[in-house]
Amino acid sequence: MSRPVFEAIRDAGLFALAVPRALGGAEAEDETILHVIEELSRQDGSVGWNVMIASHAAVIASYLPAKALREVYRGGPSTVVAGSLSPNGAAIPVQGGFHLTGRWPFASGCHQAEWMLGPSIVMEDMRPRLRSDGRPDIRDFCLPVADCHILDTWDTAGLRGTGSHDWQVADLFVPEERSLPLLFDGPLDPGAFSFRNIAYAFP
Repeated sequence: MSRPVFEAIRDAGLFALAVPRALGGAEAEDETILHVIEELSRQDGSVGWNVMIASHAAVIASYLPAKALREVYRGGPSTVVAGSLSPNGAAIPVQGGFHLTGRWPFASGCHQAEWMLGPSIVMEDMRPRLRSDGRPDIRDFCLPVADCHILDTWDTAGLRGTGSHDWQVADLFVPEERSLPLLFDGPLDPGAFSFRNIAYAFP
């Protein structure tokens, strides 16, 4: 997405549609957001897609602890959060947080984002840590985009404006409050990952 188009969308408040009112966002109903995305997509599919991704990411980010959420939106409600859904990272517990390493695909809007979401498996003794229900302990981590390395992998014939590049981090410390638990019901093979087998364990 070109910078002038991004700025026009940002200034119109379209990246703040799903952001909570307490943070200055619109906290619009899902149906309203859907109609906005539909109309944007009539003009340009990439624009509609990126607003959709930013809206979903804002909902996810809103479940961070209050202190971390204020940090994410310190620049205002039009702050863009991007990232990935596949749990491709490994998070090693350390005092106060985790050391995170991973590479995630399809981070639409990453060049306009200020924060990235990277789902990851918590590892102990080289194995996935298990929750009390026996399932792998998977968390979503919120990282400043400045700490992430975006890889130039999005070379496509269509929807090029989504900028859905891969990105990665290596041994990055992430405070625990900038993460939230996920429940994962399905195979850990990223190739078998789908929207239907992940759910956010919202408090």
